Amino acid sequence: MRKEITYIVPAGTTMTLQQALRGPMQLTCRQVRSAKFRENGILVNAERSRVSRVLQGGDEVRVLLEDLHDPSQVRSIRENPGDLPPLKEEEILYEDEDLLLINKQAGICVHPSHGHYADTLADQVCARYRGQGITEIPRIIGRLDKETSGLVLFARNKVAAQRLSEGCLLRKEYLAVVHGRLTCSPVLQPSRVLPPSQIPQSSPVLPPSADAPVSFTITCPIARDPSSLNRMLADPEGILGGRAAVTHLQVLSYDAESDASLLRLWLETGRTHQIRVHMAYAGHPLLGDTLYGPQPHTEGTLHDLLQHTEDTLHGPLQHTEDTLHDPLPLLPEDEKSAARFFHRAALHCFHMELIQPFTGQKLRIQAPLPGDLAEYLHLQQIAL
Repeated sequence: MRKEITYIVPAGTTMTLQQALRGPMQLTCRQVRSAKFRENGILVNAERSRVSRVLQGGDEVRVLLEDLHDPSQVRSIRENPGDLPPLKEEEILYEDEDLLLINKQAGICVHPSHGHYADTLADQVCARYRGQGITEIPRIIGRLDKETSGLVLFARNKVAAQRLSEGCLLRKEYLAVVHGRLTCSPVLQPSRVLPPSQIPQSSPVLPPSADAPVSFTITCPIARDPSSLNRMLADPEGILGGRAAVTHLQVLSYDAESDASLLRLWLETGRTHQIRVHMAYAGHPLLGDTLYGPQPHTEGTLHDLLQHTEDTLHGPLQHTEDTLHDPLPLLPEDEKSAARFFHRAALHCFHMELIQPFTGQKLRIQAPLPGDLAEYLHLQQIAL
């Protein structure tokens, strides 16, 4: 598959070809340099031209940015998509020559990782295009955990990937169900309501009050757990060299019977497991999250939690907040009614806003709710 872009010099305008490439065509120095060495990589009025050429109004500039018939690129496309079924058409929420947006099912890895080398979403995408006779390398823009469902964005060429990474991806929003009712704390700082998006308002919605505002911000670095291959830790003191992480959230509803809250979340940063780590650190882990939430087959009290964390870190803890990044003990039976709906972390990426990297069109895509979340909301009589 070839990727070309075209630019027509406006009437009455004079500029060099280099200025057109770097200015209105928004190409990087590397992209210009690569195009120079492709056959017919940079054409002005269908003729090869030097970048020093002076352009006049009406001149047509055409640049070949990518040619996936290059054998060195085709070899990197996976030939065996593993045992996963092919992508369903209803899972593809948007597609054009530059972008692909998929509604990922929970339980599927986005990209190859330890133990998952040929059974990922990326493999499904490659297999789909190969079945259409298209040799294409999908590039993942952002990722979701294996347990998380919802929107995953793929760029279908290098330049689209670069532009999305540099600012064309404007916003991603998530829905989550967490244990407990959120109130102000040193971790949960009250904040302004998030800017409006396409989400309809939940009903009923908690009214704002002095002691229970509907919006919060969590600001706490996140680091890798040195004792685990796949676990992260809240690192409020920076002891483990954690990277800055900021999570904004809005409480959409609270169910007292199940003691669970429905949240809408938006991230300023994109750290691994950020939402799961931050919510556990705040004392409100996601329902169904066995990595950061209540541990199965383990009864315990806060004293047990403190003792477990003390034993793990080989030293006494001075503040309860220091323990919040560790797994919480199993909740009592009468507080678990909401957990039966979720056999995975109750997290869904439902909304994305981005700019089409070549046309400039603003796109707003919303993913349908997965079955477990939809059933939970239906039985709780929450309408989205």
